[in-house]
Amino acid sequence: MTDRKEVLLAFDKATDSSGTVSQDLLKQHLQALKLRPETIRKVCDFEQGNKRIDYAKLVGWLFATRRPGADMFAQPLSSVPADAKREVVLQTLVELLAAASWELYDPIPGKVRMEHAASTPEAYIGLSIPAAQQLDAAGGTRMAEALAKRVKELIAEVSISLVTMSKAEAIGLLEAQGSQEDARLVSSLSECECIGLHAIQTKRGVFRTPAVATVTLPKDLAAIPWQIQAAADGLFKLIGPDLDLTSLTGAGIGRLGTARSAELGAKDCNEAAKNTQQTTVALKAEAMHENSLAEISAQIATMAQEKPCVVVVAGPSSSGKTTFSCRLALHLQARGVDAQALECDMYYKARADPTHPRDEKGELNFEVPDALRLDRIQQDLSALTAGKAVELPKFDFKTGTINESTGHMLQLASKAVLIVEGIFGLHPQFLSAFQHVSLFKVLIGPWSGAQLSSLHVVPERKLRLLRRIGRDVRSRGVDAARVMHKFASVSKGEVANIFPYAGSADIIFDSALHYELPALKGVIGSDVESASSDDAAVLSRRLELWNYLSWVESWPMASYSLLPTSIACEFLGNSIFE
Repeated sequence: MTDRKEVLLAFDKATDSSGTVSQDLLKQHLQALKLRPETIRKVCDFEQGNKRIDYAKLVGWLFATRRPGADMFAQPLSSVPADAKREVVLQTLVELLAAASWELYDPIPGKVRMEHAASTPEAYIGLSIPAAQQLDAAGGTRMAEALAKRVKELIAEVSISLVTMSKAEAIGLLEAQGSQEDARLVSSLSECECIGLHAIQTKRGVFRTPAVATVTLPKDLAAIPWQIQAAADGLFKLIGPDLDLTSLTGAGIGRLGTARSAELGAKDCNEAAKNTQQTTVALKAEAMHENSLAEISAQIATMAQEKPCVVVVAGPSSSGKTTFSCRLALHLQARGVDAQALECDMYYKARADPTHPRDEKGELNFEVPDALRLDRIQQDLSALTAGKAVELPKFDFKTGTINESTGHMLQLASKAVLIVEGIFGLHPQFLSAFQHVSLFKVLIGPWSGAQLSSLHVVPERKLRLLRRIGRDVRSRGVDAARVMHKFASVSKGEVANIFPYAGSADIIFDSALHYELPALKGVIGSDVESASSDDAAVLSRRLELWNYLSWVESWPMASYSLLPTSIACEFLGNSIFE
């Protein structure tokens, strides 16, 4: 981000002794600073006939560019995009539960921390309360009942207010209520004088938390079912509105895979940026992926010794399927197994194909199995499993056309493992092509999300949206607003055609990398911030995504090194597998 002092200096250079600003000269100086054209237009948009600049207004404008949480007012649930309602309900309940715990128990022992991120569809959130660690099962149940009762009272009594204050004041208030982790998050931010906090008035006082996520008006939760369940060792489950799923997300299959605590959060990545330790942090995250890949490849290699098999890698959009499949192939090859990857995205129907399905708005629908040339996939798979050579097609995502004559030939040895990846990998319609083949099915996604504060984890579906913006803006010629616009149909397709079949997976891989938010900010931060649209859902998502990014320090690509085999490179660029 351009230093404010540079912008102020540009104004000084364009201002004469009477205080009149030359717009042309100002534009030249701002362009030299490589500000985005939209930003330059906003700064240089003086009132007609008024060539003077109000420096107080200017400083306020610059100040507003770095105010994490300052726009995160509680929204009526009716104004939240339909596919995000359940997510917002859960996040609002988390903040109310934390306020209830703070009110009923001592500040530090009563502190709530989100341990397990919500997966897609968001079935529940795992939370820890230190005050419950020494309780037996009956005591945990009583605490859950007391908390649920108080949360219901808060829903009827309180509002969630947005308060904006100085960074120093916010740190002091968070420390005073025992929220040390949140105070460290605020402390880790640089070039940031102003912070937005959510505030909830309780009988004990005002409970505050960083305004990281979208929340709704507590009163809007009055008719929505939810519950709190005690687990063990001070853990609780906050279960979302699973009694009326159709009105919110359309389906609910429960949590995917084994819950994993976030290893590192935003504050750690921010500190790494200050200390130029980004590469070290990134490599540690990659090591976690390597460990998991080693375990998975060992299982598949053992299976392949007994009989030929096909590995199906499935998962929603921007899960990291392509990179995972290529890396899995390398791991298997290192174990002496001949393994090849096949990308089903290359089998999409051309946009001009009259049989390409369309959604209710008449737009091309890539979120259903019929968008693929399933007959061609089955034809090529039959040939490959029979040991024949196949020339693989290539789908051009920028033009929507197919190149059949690529010269890219694929042929499998007698005991080779074919790794087939695609979003519909677990769908029965897709699996019908593998009727006589032994399958090993993998479901992949960034299930653990990205930890921000003690009460906020960026949900995996929103992390995937940021990933998709990075990929599509960079390699598919699509701007950020268009990606956000398509997000509703993508989510609808996932609910209908991916998650209902998730239970058939043999193993689940968590592709989340805890440094992704600052890394993505360094590449697509300006694209997200400047996304423009007449679609209210797009504007809502832009505000939410930019707010997430505002809580992390940007990691420009030049400031650290990534392995070219990283899943992150699929969305940031420079992947060796492209």
